[in-house]
Amino acid sequence: MDAGETRLCSGAFPGLAEAGPVGRDRLPVDEGPKGEPSGAAYRLGKTTVSPTTGKEVASLALRVGVVGVGSMGKNHARIYAQMPGRVKLVGVADIDAAQAQQVAHLYECEAYTDYRELLDRVDAVSIAVPTSLHFETAAHFLERGIHVLLEKPMTSTVEEGARLLQIARANGCTLQVGHVERFNPVVTELQRIVREEEITAVNIQRLSPYDGRVVDADVILDLMIHDLDILTMLFGQPIRPIAGMGRSLHNPEQVDYAVAMLQVGDETLATVTASRVTASRVRRMELSSPSAWIVADYIERRITITRNPMGRASRNGTYRQKGVLEQIYLPALEPLAEEIRHFLECIETQKHPLVSGETGLAALKLVEHIQRDIYGRVAERGMAAAL
Repeated sequence: MDAGETRLCSGAFPGLAEAGPVGRDRLPVDEGPKGEPSGAAYRLGKTTVSPTTGKEVASLALRVGVVGVGSMGKNHARIYAQMPGRVKLVGVADIDAAQAQQVAHLYECEAYTDYRELLDRVDAVSIAVPTSLHFETAAHFLERGIHVLLEKPMTSTVEEGARLLQIARANGCTLQVGHVERFNPVVTELQRIVREEEITAVNIQRLSPYDGRVVDADVILDLMIHDLDILTMLFGQPIRPIAGMGRSLHNPEQVDYAVAMLQVGDETLATVTASRVTASRVRRMELSSPSAWIVADYIERRITITRNPMGRASRNGTYRQKGVLEQIYLPALEPLAEEIRHFLECIETQKHPLVSGETGLAALKLVEHIQRDIYGRVAERGMAAAL
């Protein structure tokens, strides 16, 4: 395959089976919904010239849809709608007909109450439905060769996640899991800092007020999973849960406040706190090294580093230098937009996603380990109280 040209996998794009490099004469020409071509892409009526081969290649726009347009899904729709020429937002689906119609009207696409209406109309889809529906919904699209960006957590259980990963592999599809914090500029900068510093301890807080929005996942699966994934990415070493504690305030079967202690590699200790019953919204990571204390605020997109100058002081005691303060202000990029751009790039280039199905599954395994420890302790406390 010549550089600059694109080969599309047959499983992902019906109508282009066994296709070679894509040109104007290789596009499917039979009519699809509303007069658009079926198969891999819809025709924009123009071509571009490959900068490497000098040949004309077709300009393609992936047909995309969004399933679930609540608080998160409607932002997926907004971002896709801001990418004309690269994608065509075909439609949105939500069981709330009024919500689907509202978002569809706003972004000039079709509205559906049954996501299966999208199966023959799209090449890629974002899924932002309740966690308990992730496996069933994503499996329907992957089995049809449709690429999936699936909001985190990947699924409700490790077993479901493993099955979904197998389906994606069998059908040659991109499966990206929406651990959006990976695309936060703060996390990108933390990667550089962690490479340069000898980190001995990490303390993470992810705290939110109670809103009652998530009813099918506890705070570990809903919130803490973000930071378990970030720790894995930052350190690239095995993470071993040591102990966990949790408390239920609203649903006795789900913890709303959880603390987990973890060992990262052989040397680093991490404490992760997740809450959805705290008055303020906090997204904060503190990292300690022998020479620095690093505080990252995801919301403010700011990192503060206090350096230890070895306690320099004057001979007569008139001054003491206690620390050097550095503040790093980061660009105001929208992490979700960066995540979606990465998803599209992976489809276009067949690159492995930064947050792949394997990555999402690894985070789920950590969640289940912590859940077993915490719920075991909760049960022990309940038994002790009954005695």
